[in-house]
Amino acid sequence: MHSGHRKLRRVAEERLEGPVVYELSLFNADKPPLDYITVEERCRQFQDAPVALTAAGTFADKARLFPNSTFVVGFDTARRLLEPRFYGDSDARMQAALDQLRQQGCRFLVAGRCIDGVFHTIKDLAVPPRWRGLFLELPESAFREDVSSTELRRRRVADRATQTE
Repeated sequence: MHSGHRKLRRVAEERLEGPVVYELSLFNADKPPLDYITVEERCRQFQDAPVALTAAGTFADKARLFPNSTFVVGFDTARRLLEPRFYGDSDARMQAALDQLRQQGCRFLVAGRCIDGVFHTIKDLAVPPRWRGLFLELPESAFREDVSSTELRRRRVADRATQTE
């Protein structure tokens, strides 16, 4: 967790007019499962905020656990939600999953992300009309932090490697 996550949580709580809980899943649709040591390290970061530790690897799973929720995500995650490759390359499965999310009363508050030097927002997503109501924009004027968790983890690993040399 980094300053961008903390700021996003504060902004989302204001925008949604309610508390925001972090979720840490042991499984992710496009990453290997987290090991015990990684889970322990990541959970320690949430001392000042509530965190739900789940085994919900997809947003359909998360929607069953947390119906009527608004999931706060970055542009890159919202884009993946609309890509059939994350549903076994099946457009029908993608549509069924998005329909299930809607039936569970869930939505997504989408924060912009800087990718390869270009800031992308929900306006850059080709959201089919059928699911536009699932995606809410968090405008750049309300939140922009060009910090990447993946990049920060890479730097930590590189720093550790340098220290052991």
